[in-house]
Amino acid sequence: MLINLNYRAVRRFPYRTATVTNRIYSLDGHRDDANMRLIESQHRNLAMQLDTSMNNHEAYEVETEDCFGNVAKLYIEFSDFFMCIGTHIEIKDW
Repeated sequence: MLINLNYRAVRRFPYRTATVTNRIYSLDGHRDDANMRLIESQHRNLAMQLDTSMNNHEAYEVETEDCFGNVAKLYIEFSDFFMCIGTHIEIKDW
């Protein structure tokens, strides 16, 4: 499985400062090596776009664009072995 998102803009929320809500997709890599590689790949791609290193328990706001020019904001959160995508973010320390 490949998640191919075209990012127009990316914003990072550092270690444990935000959590994604209204989740529309989640992926658990705890006991699945293929899922874990996908999670790491997505995380690395976002970190590289901001020229920063990957850190655990962080979230990103991404502005995406589809092939028809439709733009949407999505939020992607990463944890130890988990990634989720949602439509809202709650900014708070946890």
